[in-house]
Amino acid sequence: MSNDTFQAEASPREHKLLSLTAKGNQRLNATRRNPRAKEEGQPATKSLNDIVEYAYTTSKLSTTIKFWDKPEITLWPADYTPKEKAS
Repeated sequence: MSNDTFQAEASPREHKLLSLTAKGNQRLNATRRNPRAKEEGQPATKSLNDIVEYAYTTSKLSTTIKFWDKPEITLWPADYTPKEKAS
């Protein structure tokens, strides 16, 4: 049986600070691909601030997203119970 682990490091861009919630969770920004990105002057991505109220990641790597008109959802790293190999 393996002992899988995952380590993540977050660092702000130059001259910036990470944005944390009152509970110490890291706030996230949300973007989507711009379908018009190939047109001149169009950015590759667009902000989702108009549909995402908030999003953050906890120290246990769960991610919570709240859309303005939907209930809050939480995502977390998946795990599973390995099955024994058939002999």
